[in-house]
Amino acid sequence: MAVDLRSPEKKAHLRMEVISTGEKAYPSVEVEVDLHVQGFAGRESLWLDHDSLKKFSALLDDLERTRKGRADLTIDPDFRLSISAMDGSGHLLVEFVLIRHSFVGNRWKRVDLSVSGGFELDPGTLPGVVAEFQTLGQVARSSSRP
Repeated sequence: MAVDLRSPEKKAHLRMEVISTGEKAYPSVEVEVDLHVQGFAGRESLWLDHDSLKKFSALLDDLERTRKGRADLTIDPDFRLSISAMDGSGHLLVEFVLIRHSFVGNRWKRVDLSVSGGFELDPGTLPGVVAEFQTLGQVARSSSRP
């Protein structure tokens, strides 16, 4: 199961693919985030909880119906995804921040690697994106252990 966000000209994308479920005591899903924008790229895995996905999906559904406002998904401090209306014509903007914590040298100096940016989302794909995030939330909800 994956969520794909793509620009109209297919030159930029952000993909979130499920790689694990049921590893946490609370409803969540591990995804690998893979993004490419204008020659910059990043990839990292992170956990998304059901409550955050449910809230984001509701905001995204409102955005799809009205083409106004924004939907934000934040996993502090490593990931932020925002989808917002750019204008009254239904053009949409995807903005993101993805951070990987790394350690270098024999003294284990922490260095944060990050990619941030944005791209226009193909507006015709928004209904499918809403459905994909709703499915991702359902996968997270069903993943918790008793």
